[in-house]
Amino acid sequence: MKNLIFVIVLFFSSLQLFAQSNEMTIYVANKYGECKTVSMGNVQCFLIREARTSEWQNFNGKIEGFKYIQGYEYELMVEKINADNPPTDMSKFNYKLKYIIDKKALMVITKSNRQRLDGKTFILDKIRVKGRLITPKEKDVKLSFKLDDNSVSGSDGCNTYLGNVEINKNEITFGSLGATKMFCANCETDKVFYTLISEVNKYKIYGYTLKLYKGKKILFQYSVEK
Repeated sequence: MKNLIFVIVLFFSSLQLFAQSNEMTIYVANKYGECKTVSMGNVQCFLIREARTSEWQNFNGKIEGFKYIQGYEYELMVEKINADNPPTDMSKFNYKLKYIIDKKALMVITKSNRQRLDGKTFILDKIRVKGRLITPKEKDVKLSFKLDDNSVSGSDGCNTYLGNVEINKNEITFGSLGATKMFCANCETDKVFYTLISEVNKYKIYGYTLKLYKGKKILFQYSVEK
């Protein structure tokens, strides 16, 4: 009898260890990917990766128990399980959600604001310098959005820059911007641009005008390039 109990305990312990061995962390992107299927053509699917620094991969499978909201990037603890008789164009395994480790808003934006920003280039009309909004001397200070990549690019009046952007409803954050290092003797805007852009936390866009704020204080005013 003791031997039987020991065998049962050992069996269930082995099952628990096996389940734990299949537990892992995955990351889910803030937007859908596109998977090719035989029966339905191209369909939306998850973009996932199993390491923070690896490339995003299309995943044509399920994450059981996971309620996905586009615009948020997720870090999940999951159990990796074999799929039951999957079609040839579907993943041979699925994930089962254990718990959400992290959920971060990267691109939560209304359809109308996305249309106004995505793929558009804006020209700087006003910038706050020493407490006042002034018109920059330079005519080529630009800001462009590529929301599918969570990225921005542009010019500070002298050098070009590239970096990340995060939008959560009316909030906006610009990540560290990498810029070229050309020297321009008569350029002034570049001396204050990067400090100010790092302070931006809100935005408003209407018509052809984009305004960037720190709280209630406007720091930049742009108009869309025509």
